[in-house]
Amino acid sequence: MILKRFFRMNRPGNNEMRFMGEYYCCLLRVANPMHLCCATRLRGCGRLRSSANNDMIEHRVQEHAREQSSAADFMPIGPCGDHWNNSCMHILHVITNMNSRDGGPPRALVGLAAAQHEAGLHVHVVSGLYPDAPPDLIDPLVQRGIPITHLGPVRRKSGYLHGMGRALRPLVRQADIVHIHCLWEWIQHAAASEARRCGKPYIFRPAGMLDPYSLRAGRWGKRAYLALFLRRDLNGAAAIHFTAEIERDKVSKMGLRAQTIVEPNGIELDDFRSLPAPGSFRQRYPQLGDKPIVLFLSRVHPKKGVDLLIDAFAVAETGNAVLVIAGPADAAYQQQLEQQIAQRGLTDRVLFTGMLHGLERIEAYVDADLFVLPSHQENFGIVVIEALASGVAVLISDQIDIWPSIRDHDVGRVFALQPLAIAAAIEAGLADVPWRQRTGEAARAYALKRFDWRQIAQRWAEHYQRLAGAAQT
Repeated sequence: MILKRFFRMNRPGNNEMRFMGEYYCCLLRVANPMHLCCATRLRGCGRLRSSANNDMIEHRVQEHAREQSSAADFMPIGPCGDHWNNSCMHILHVITNMNSRDGGPPRALVGLAAAQHEAGLHVHVVSGLYPDAPPDLIDPLVQRGIPITHLGPVRRKSGYLHGMGRALRPLVRQADIVHIHCLWEWIQHAAASEARRCGKPYIFRPAGMLDPYSLRAGRWGKRAYLALFLRRDLNGAAAIHFTAEIERDKVSKMGLRAQTIVEPNGIELDDFRSLPAPGSFRQRYPQLGDKPIVLFLSRVHPKKGVDLLIDAFAVAETGNAVLVIAGPADAAYQQQLEQQIAQRGLTDRVLFTGMLHGLERIEAYVDADLFVLPSHQENFGIVVIEALASGVAVLISDQIDIWPSIRDHDVGRVFALQPLAIAAAIEAGLADVPWRQRTGEAARAYALKRFDWRQIAQRWAEHYQRLAGAAQT
């Protein structure tokens, strides 16, 4: 019954793509401006109705292609020229979705793919196309001329789409390495299966999804999927990519056969080299005034421990400090948090901003007195590195896998995941101004030195060459 529910497909509606055992591929190719956006019918019969999301994607791709093209002449993109030039290593990245609401995994992929493209690798990104989660992170890739292929629309939570493997096959054949991000949707299994079929080495990045905390959520379905598909996919990988030693050590108990690579995520340093002037974020939200700001900036989700942070803020001696909660939130969960805030008497001391993008996000870091992330589980935490790069002292839970680095480099403090421990850390941080200033300066220098996507991409080029060479022999 579990498997029947897991793999059952939607019945086609009047305005949906009708599959009937077939499939479609939304193809975004901007390496050649003459190949803009098309919905490519791959086999059999069916029909395609354009959607608002597809129109939006097509418009953005066409607009960029028009800017880059002249008189419809072919324009080579990137240091290797034509995308299909075999003189360069071809990397195929595969991920569930390119929507910012999915948090760290797609954001990390954007940074990695862009840096690898700059480093001279041929990069192609494939993701599912979910009608309720438009791929709003494609712009940085499109602007660099990185080809993107969307498969879908996908309407089931499992990500199942009939014929997805056949749609991936020509892309896998042209790749030297397939780098698969995340675990539990069908696109990852399809990519791994096709890589084995084509004799191509592939890498899995679990993105924290093999952490015991994550495995407990929906554990029966995950156990079945792990037994039937995922364990074989992981054991057949050329390597498993972890972003921290602790993440790797937790997964080691599963006894997987693949070798491991530990490489951190990074940040785009150009965004942080010149920081906005202090006070910009406060001007956007006049109610903040000159009050101390305790900033939470991440996806507003039960996993992130926001409820614990609210309880901690209610009991901490923080004077007139304001707790700013910034990030995308499910409406029902935010309402639950607002009720908790009212019960704790914090209505005038907590500000929800919604999701912050671009410069506004960095302005929030710069104006914050403390950055706090009380997550129950994080394999990395890009927002922590962004906060460090912005020069703000960070307070994080001991369930975030990079906590030893934060502690050992003295760029923040680590607390146990309990409201009183969080409250004590906030109190101490707000009271110690010299510590905040000293830590902020050290944090910024540490982040800019260690988490440069360009350096990380160069190391990945070496990993890819080693793995591809081993596969050939």
